[in-house]
Amino acid sequence: MRRLAALVLLLTGALPAAAQQATSNLLVLPAIGSAPETGLQFGAIVMRVDRPAADARPTVNQAYFLLTAKHQYQFTVDHDGWSADGVWRHNAKLDFLDYPLPFYGEGANAPANAEEWFTSHTVQLQAKVQRRFADRWYAMAVLRALHTKIGDTKPGGVVASGTLRGAAGGTLVQPGVGLVHDTRDDVIATESGRYLEASFSVADKSIGSDFSTNRILIDGRAFRRVGRGVLAAQAYAELNSRSPSFDQESLVGSGSVLRGYPRGRYRDHRLAAAQLEWRAPIWGPWRYAIFGGVGGIGLSTGNFGSVTLPTYGGGLRFRPFKAERTLLRLDYARGRSGSSGIYISIDEAF
Repeated sequence: MRRLAALVLLLTGALPAAAQQATSNLLVLPAIGSAPETGLQFGAIVMRVDRPAADARPTVNQAYFLLTAKHQYQFTVDHDGWSADGVWRHNAKLDFLDYPLPFYGEGANAPANAEEWFTSHTVQLQAKVQRRFADRWYAMAVLRALHTKIGDTKPGGVVASGTLRGAAGGTLVQPGVGLVHDTRDDVIATESGRYLEASFSVADKSIGSDFSTNRILIDGRAFRRVGRGVLAAQAYAELNSRSPSFDQESLVGSGSVLRGYPRGRYRDHRLAAAQLEWRAPIWGPWRYAIFGGVGGIGLSTGNFGSVTLPTYGGGLRFRPFKAERTLLRLDYARGRSGSSGIYISIDEAF
């Protein structure tokens, strides 16, 4: 699958500061694009960044809406806020999805000729609360809750057969706990520092989930200024165990981890990936990035290397605000077997 998209308008503005050194910025981004599975896409992103003081971490609120020519849609509301003293962080993301996804089978050897499509009708809530307990260390509570219905399956296909776990949809309730170490100089577009997040969450029928599955998430990042540019690195692992539904397994392909693959081209219980990115200014608000990485999936940690999934590419960035590092990102990435993708998003991939 190759996704094509193009910006058609950018409108930015600054709202009056509520207090000395406080800033508030508003971004409105209409966009248009197309993809083979959806036809024409059009929608908008609205984003507001509030910073109570020059040295405080910002609160970011954004909403994203996308409608396709085939009457499919995605609507997302995302809040990421910090207390003025940096002790608390609270994040909540609510998604309403009516969107097609491919299924080729499970595992890294899923053949391309096994492609079939289904539509995921999903309401999903992801929430995190962090509390600082030591210098740059945070305790974290997490929750993922969703309800999914599977439709528009291929007649006679594997998904339509009902043999896959979760092929009829269902409810997932997965609370958890975690630990965060965060020394980043800025949470929007980091130029120096480190970030480490590790969490463990559990879904079980005793708490209202239709599926019983455990999930370990590890996300480590490091950033360093080199001359006029920034060298950024990430190591990422997503480990599911017990009995996850087929649509909630680890999926290869997104605008952040393993760019260049259709989301869902590869799926299995566990995923690991690493990527390196060079970011540097061009002129004024314009910047560029070059990136590369590698990943793998498997049923267990022992077979991650059965098929190597490389990714590489580059892109442009545009910073609409002088006082904030918020940016618009356009990336082109390639993966294994000639797969590719174009990504338009707000803020860096990681």
